[in-house]
Amino acid sequence: MLLATIVLSLPTNVTLAAAAMKRLVVAPQKSVAIIDTGIDPTATDIRGAIVDEVCFSHNGTCPNGEAFMHGAKAATLPVAAMQNSIFEHGTEVVSAAIALNKSARIIEVRCSSVKNVSDWEGCTYDDIALVLSWLYRNAVDLNLGAVVLPMATNPTKSCDADVANQSHVADLAAINIPVIASSGNNGNYGAVSNPACIPGVLAISAVDEVGKVARYANYSDRVDFASLGEFTVIVSKNKRVHAGGTSLSAGAFGAQWTLIESMKHQSMQSQITWMKGVATDAKALVGNASIKVIPNDLSLYLASQSGTES
Repeated sequence: MLLATIVLSLPTNVTLAAAAMKRLVVAPQKSVAIIDTGIDPTATDIRGAIVDEVCFSHNGTCPNGEAFMHGAKAATLPVAAMQNSIFEHGTEVVSAAIALNKSARIIEVRCSSVKNVSDWEGCTYDDIALVLSWLYRNAVDLNLGAVVLPMATNPTKSCDADVANQSHVADLAAINIPVIASSGNNGNYGAVSNPACIPGVLAISAVDEVGKVARYANYSDRVDFASLGEFTVIVSKNKRVHAGGTSLSAGAFGAQWTLIESMKHQSMQSQITWMKGVATDAKALVGNASIKVIPNDLSLYLASQSGTES
C-alpha cells in the first residue's frame, strides 16, 4: 500500500526575530530526519540546513542506481524530475522547518522511488519500516533528535497500524526520539491519517496564520499538537510560493522539537509535558474539543524564559 504525500496550498509568511535567536543560549541542536520525496537541486537557499542525505528506493532508483544510498546528494532529485511539482514536497517541508527554526539541522531521507521524470512511487509501509530501523541503528552517529513523516493515507477511525512500524516507533521513543507525523489534509474532524494514527507517533494537525484550526486539517482526540501549517516556501530555483498543509506543520513541529531539546535537555515524555504547558488551546471546527497549539514565536518564548528556568 502506498502512502500519498500531502497536497499543499494556502498562504502565509513566517519569520523569526533575529534578536531573539541571538539571546538563546543553546547546546548544539540535534538533527531532525524528514522522510519525504527528496530535495530540489536548484533550491540552493535551503542547502545550508541539510546536514546529511539518505535514500531508500524499493525500485532501485537512488542516485547511485541502488535501493540505498547515504551521503552527499543521496536525497537530491534529478533536475528533470522537478518538472513534476509533486517532487517539490520535500523541499517545501524543509523550507517550513527552517522558517520556525533557522538553526535546524535537517537529515533529508528520500523515500520516493522515481519511475521516470514525470512519475514516482511514494513510501510503502515496508519502506518506512526500513527507514525507521536504519535511523534507530544509526541514531548516535546521526546525532538524531526527531523523525518526521510528512505523509498520509485517507483517514479511518480504525487505524491500519503496521506492527513492524509500531515496534520501530517504540524503539525510537525508548531512546527519546519522537516520530512525528502529519494528521492529513482531508478536512476530517473525527479521524487522522496513517502513519499519524500509529500508537506512539506524535500526530500533528495544522492552524492557519491567525491561529485557528485549518479547515483542511484532519483532527480527532488522537491529535497531540497543532503547529503552523501555512508558509511562504522555497521551491525550484529558489522561487517563493505560498503553501499550506499538515505536512508543513509536522516539519515545522519537528524543527521546533529539536530547538526545545537543545535548551531543555529533557526526556521525550517530559518535553511533551512541557510543550503542552506552553501551548495555547484552539477550538476545533466541530464540537467542543480543543487542540494544543505550539507558539510560532517559540524562540522568543524560550529566550524570555532562559533566565528564569533551570
